[in-house]
This record gives sequence, C-alpha cells and structure tokens, in this order.
Amino acid sequence: MPLFRMLPLRLFIPKFIIVSIICCGFLSLFYSSGFMRYYNLTPDFINFSLDNFKNIIGYTLAGLFFIAALGVFIKLAIDKVSFSKPQKVKNLYFFITSALIFLLISTLSISTLNYPLDDLFRSQPILPAFFVSILLLTTNKSIKTLPIICLALLLSLSWASYTGKATAANKENYLVFSNDNKDYVVLSKYNDGIIIAPVDLKKKSIEPSFQIIDSSEVSHFDYKNTGVLTPKPPLTIQD
Repeated sequence: MPLFRMLPLRLFIPKFIIVSIICCGFLSLFYSSGFMRYYNLTPDFINFSLDNFKNIIGYTLAGLFFIAALGVFIKLAIDKVSFSKPQKVKNLYFFITSALIFLLISTLSISTLNYPLDDLFRSQPILPAFFVSILLLTTNKSIKTLPIICLALLLSLSWASYTGKATAANKENYLVFSNDNKDYVVLSKYNDGIIIAPVDLKKKSIEPSFQIIDSSEVSHFDYKNTGVLTPKPPLTIQD
C-alpha cells in the first residue's frame, strides 16, 4: 500500500477547509501558550471568546484563498515557461516551487521580521494547520504512516507555539484587559511583572502613563490584533 493517496479536487477542497479550521482551533491553544510565554504568563490567563473562534475561521478562509490564488499563479507561470516539458516535469516544478514558497513563509512566520501579509500568517496558526490537514487527508492510515503523522503533529505544536511567541515579539498583536471601564495593554515583561498602559484601541494610541504590575492582579487577558500602537508624549512611569 502506498504511503500517500490523491483525492479528487471536488472531495479534497471541502474536507481540507473543515479539517484546517478544526486544526487551527486546536493549534491556537499552543499558539496562545507561546504568546503568553513571551510575557512570562501561563495560558490560564487567556480568555477565549466567540470573537476568537470567528477570527480562526476568518483567517483560515483568508489563508486558503491566498494559497489557492498563489497556486493558480504558480501553475500558470510554470505552464508558460515550461510549455514544452512533459506534464510530470511540470508537476514536479509546481511541487518544488510551492514547497519552497511555503517553507519561506513558514520561516518568516516564526521570525520577528516584517513582511507582506505577515498579519495573515501570524495572527493565527494557519500554516501549521494547513500542514497537518494536508497530511491527514493525503496519508493512508496504517502502521507505516503512524510515525509520520505523530512527527507532523509534534512539529505543528512546536510550530504554533513559536509563531505565537514571534507574534508577541512583533508588537502588532497585544494582550488587552479592562479595569474600571478602561482598556489596558500589556507592553512588555519586567522581571516577574508586566508593563501595562491605558490604550485607545480605536485610535491605536497608548496614553502616556505606564505601570508595572503583578500578572496575578489581572483575572484574564484578551488577545487582540491591534496593529502598531503609538505612545503619546510626555511619558510617565508609575510603580
């Protein structure tokens, strides 16, 4: 029995969408763990709401649309450049090119570098979710393929965690909490505490008043894609 199988496209696409969303939801737990670890916090502090699940679905569908469009572009480019080559050679070129681009985007997603569409691939662990989904759908389930699936799952868990940590370091996604009808953002860790400041999420600005508090003073945090936040001078620090 071969290790891998090919599904008809009409069967593969709907299954891939559903499995990717489920995998992304599961991996988001490890993504959040990596994000919280950047601030020396435990995952218990994260608050999962309906908006989180909507974001998971939205980012997964957006990522699928981008990858599908990119795949069509790569195929058209290969057909144009290598029109005289046999179909098997074209398919090999397509696979190698797609794999290299996927590897490049994946490497950037766990780094702190800014790149086009970094918000799409860093805000949720959609890349490791796609990776696991493809393996689950194309691998024949047997004793021989069990180590491959287990290794892929372990890799994806680490991948999601590192993506969360890189996202926190990139400073466009923040932990936010409310106190006395006022929003606060976690800016950084400081020894065993965290540095917070009042934030206006609509104006994407930080009020000029920073505090160092113990994380135990906050019951839970919300994870938000805020974009770049700009502080307003003058700056004051409270302890």
